[in-house]
Amino acid sequence: MALTRPSVYLDYCVIVDLAREPARGDQVRNLLVNRGGTLCFSWVHLVELYGLGHGPTYDAITAYLSAFGSSFALIEAIPDIVIEGESGWRPGLASPVVDVALTKQLITEWDARRPIDLSVLADLLARAPELPCELQQMHRKRRASFKTVVDDARAQYRADERARKHFDSIAASQSRRNRTAQIYDMVVNECIRTNEVFSDSDSFDLFHAVVSSAWADAVVLDKKWARRLRELSLPPGTATIFDTTELGDLVSWLENVKTQPAAGPDGSRRGIQELR
Repeated sequence: MALTRPSVYLDYCVIVDLAREPARGDQVRNLLVNRGGTLCFSWVHLVELYGLGHGPTYDAITAYLSAFGSSFALIEAIPDIVIEGESGWRPGLASPVVDVALTKQLITEWDARRPIDLSVLADLLARAPELPCELQQMHRKRRASFKTVVDDARAQYRADERARKHFDSIAASQSRRNRTAQIYDMVVNECIRTNEVFSDSDSFDLFHAVVSSAWADAVVLDKKWARRLRELSLPPGTATIFDTTELGDLVSWLENVKTQPAAGPDGSRRGIQELR
């Protein structure tokens, strides 16, 4: 498995729309696959997909994902995990963005009698119907915990001048070496310093927006998170960002983008990112 370029991360709602619109969905998939690119896929997608349950929409999404064949990579969605991996990364090591646990699960579930694709993970729901509840319960705690952190920091920012100066200085700084850490600091501090509603679901939206924009070449997010990222002076190497209304622009980008060797976590250029 390799994170070849161009690499694209699609928000779950975008995958649903593409699965329901075969003409546009096939266009995006064919452009990405024919250019030797990669669809970035994370456990965030699985939580959404499993929560949907079996039915026509589930089947359509699964069929669409499987049509990418092996042109996918399983990436982590928690910034802290990726940042920790980046801090110890050196040339020759596997990419710190790989989701090791999900990759192992994929290998465990694959019967090796057919080409590997994302339907292997989608089919897991039929064999483990309790899995959606387990995943949702586990990640519900993580969402709530992170929201509490943001809410507490917001209260501190508004009440304490010293804290306000501290958060303002972090937001203005790009001192951390690794791109994921820089983006994470900037996005979190922007959420703290603004009055825009921050809900439980925003926690996961923030997580996967940070990791995908740090590691993919292009990301398609909902309008709110695309806007939030675009309003920041993100570091060099950050993905090209589209929102859900700009799928035509994504197609144009896929048709015209000139890819270079993939970037390492420190921003240096290296070859294909092997996801061992």
